Amino acid sequence: EGAGRQLLATLSASGRCQAAAIAVGIARGAFELGRQHTLNRVQGGGPIMQHQMVQHMLADMATQIEAARLLTHKAATASPLNASLSSMAKVFASDTAVKVATDAVQLMGAFGTTLKSGAEKYFRDAKMTQIFQGTNELCRLAIMHPTLQEAGLTP
Repeated sequence: EGAGRQLLATLSASGRCQAAAIAVGIARGAFELGRQHTLNRVQGGGPIMQHQMVQHMLADMATQIEAARLLTHKAATASPLNASLSSMAKVFASDTAVKVATDAVQLMGAFGTTLKSGAEKYFRDAKMTQIFQGTNELCRLAIMHPTLQEAGLTP
């Protein structure tokens, strides 16, 4: 009795860690699909992965995925679970998933928008991670709550 708020915070933190992990997996899948396409798609006598802009895009995607993975791992292994940290992981990982999925569609060109490509499914799934387990806008409020509390701006 009287611990309902703390229980809800723990459950929310746990759910947001799970959402972040799902988003990292979606981002990784979209990255692999886009990477494979750049190896197989030949233009100008060689795979499009030979183009520096494609390499830069893939490098950014890989970097963002790794950062999301590490933040998600940190949030998931925190003891006790931290609502602010798990919200950070969820927001960053889901935003990363959407960015990476968008980039995968971009790498694949018009083919990336078709049902056949698989990239459009990653994009739809990635967008969902920004919504479930608390929208990213709501999670941003959870991220700021401790700061506002320290400043005496919330009860």
